[in-house]
Amino acid sequence: MREEHSLETHQVCVFFIHFISFPSENLSNLRKLYIERQLSVVEISKLTDWPYSTIKNAIQKFNLSRKRESRHERFGWKKINGQLAEHKSEQNTIQVVINMRERGISFPAIAQHLNSRNIKTKLKKSWTKVSVREIYIKNKKEVE
Repeated sequence: MREEHSLETHQVCVFFIHFISFPSENLSNLRKLYIERQLSVVEISKLTDWPYSTIKNAIQKFNLSRKRESRHERFGWKKINGQLAEHKSEQNTIQVVINMRERGISFPAIAQHLNSRNIKTKLKKSWTKVSVREIYIKNKKEVE
């Protein structure tokens, strides 16, 4: 019975939202439906009768994005008993990348260096210029 009341209340709120405004005019309600309730654009469209393209445009206009949960920790970190801790060998690799780049060595050359020493990425893959660049950019900001 409680679920029916909740759904009924939700439908009344959505009905009210629909006749008051469009998604681009009501950021708080769009944010609530898209980010907090994790509804898809299609679900929001069905629920509110707002056109799909209007919702999509408003999401882009207001730069609404959902944070994606990663299946693994960021390079240089690991979880121990649910707590983040430094991954020492990965932290050393980060320092190698930063030091080599600051000496003017290219990303492809750094990738080749890491691969020649059989150092793998977080996903146990070979390094590429793109993966080296991402590690450098993400960690360079923290060092400055």
